[in-house]
Amino acid sequence: MNERGFDLMNTRAPVRTANERGTALFLVPAFLVIIIMAAGFAIDWSIAFLSEREAAHAASAAANDAAGAAVSKGSFQTGATIEINESQAIAVAEEAVAARASKVLQGIHVETSVEGTTVTVIVTAKVATVFSRGLPFVGDTIDVRARASATPHEGGPGRA
Repeated sequence: MNERGFDLMNTRAPVRTANERGTALFLVPAFLVIIIMAAGFAIDWSIAFLSEREAAHAASAAANDAAGAAVSKGSFQTGATIEINESQAIAVAEEAVAARASKVLQGIHVETSVEGTTVTVIVTAKVATVFSRGLPFVGDTIDVRARASATPHEGGPGRA
């Protein structure tokens, strides 16, 4: 025995009583369910994050396309300040988002606004969940939103 009262020479396994057998058997399935649910949430939120990045790329490209294509030709050719044709910017932005969005994004809504020479595109969409369907606190879809702005510069790209 050492100073704490432990027998260092006794290396036998502790004796278990009959009511202690199999207690881990109940814990393993419970922890397994928790681990599977955590992995499912991680996968669903990863899909949502990647879809949000996809929406951001689509919004950025749409804003750039709209800012470049919707420049009013009359004001540009006369040398006056740059003006944006709002109706043309909206049409170009919607076409650009539709061309770049994948099938993962559902119910895509494009909101385009023009303030001065700045075109702002906001893309909202829904992403279907894979593992979290039917859970009351998550739902069948996750909403994603992305916003991008672009401003055309005189002189073309890189010469502003």
